[in-house]
Amino acid sequence: MKPEHGYVDNMDELLPEDDAAYNINHYWRIPTNEQFRELLEYTINKWTENYKNIKGLNGLIFKSKINGGKIFFPACGYSDIYVNYCANIGAYWASNIISRYSHAAYSLDFNNTGVTSLQY
Repeated sequence: MKPEHGYVDNMDELLPEDDAAYNINHYWRIPTNEQFRELLEYTINKWTENYKNIKGLNGLIFKSKINGGKIFFPACGYSDIYVNYCANIGAYWASNIISRYSHAAYSLDFNNTGVTSLQY
């Protein structure tokens, strides 16, 4: 790694102190890529618009094949310098990096046709 990018720690998953969700509430954490895979395996998903009658709140609802439980993932777009494609796509990073690309993390990506990719 170049010096301007910090140092190499040879870790492939966030520590709790580096996990933004954990730092808000110690019962929460950013999911791993394996947890995203399980989500896809054990649920069916459906695009929804104006979730709970909130105009412009679009995204995917994942419904458990086992117990019928549901979770909603808003289509928040993605951010580089600007937020792009808000309400049209979702991109959620996992807590572990792609080992061959230490600058990149796994992600779950979707749009109104469903899950477009699970990077791994």
